[in-house]
Amino acid sequence: MGKWLYALPIAGWLVVMAVQPWGRNAGLIMALIGWLLLIWCWHRYHVIGQAEKEKQIDRFLRLWSNQRHDWLNHIQVISAYASLEQTEKITAHLQILTSELATEREGAVVKDPSLALFLSTLRMEWIEWKTEVTVSSEVATLGGPAARLVENTLRHMMDWITALAPADGEPGELWIQLEQEGNKGILIRLEGEPETWPTLTESDWSRLRNTITLKKAQLQPQAHGVTVYLPLR
Repeated sequence: MGKWLYALPIAGWLVVMAVQPWGRNAGLIMALIGWLLLIWCWHRYHVIGQAEKEKQIDRFLRLWSNQRHDWLNHIQVISAYASLEQTEKITAHLQILTSELATEREGAVVKDPSLALFLSTLRMEWIEWKTEVTVSSEVATLGGPAARLVENTLRHMMDWITALAPADGEPGELWIQLEQEGNKGILIRLEGEPETWPTLTESDWSRLRNTITLKKAQLQPQAHGVTVYLPLR
């Protein structure tokens, strides 16, 4: 959105040229300045676009590195169990891996590429939680501004609850559910375990309300979770 703001100087200059009372010569000079403004804005547009692209690449490489590190740990754990002939522990660990892959597959069914990548890499980006994601068929077909709204809102929610969660101990379970209520709105539910969901104050809830960009969003606190309703109209 921000990179389009660079078009505002051109729009303003066109208005000035349309109403300027100083004659043809002044109009030619202003047209030249307008062309220079156009070149500058075009350059800035591409610079910002390249910066955003590099930021996304860095994020992907970081997540890929985390994923590679996790799988190496899994291999070491399974190898240790195998050397000790503890087959029952190997089975239990493979069940954990199966659960993680199921969560990634759930995110991958989403049509929008950015939202699909975001949901599939939740465990890698927020290692404080063992996330399980459920996506309704309606949400899976979202695209454009609606998909961006879901992604940005869920990102704010994850940052919010992670900042409040205990820093020590094993990662807690966190269930995420995305549903759509007809064409009216989208429900984003976070639900945690009673043992790991933090005790929240009114200021904590206010912080979440302030970070959600959609002003019409409705926040519904729960005992060990939260639901955010995003109206689409």
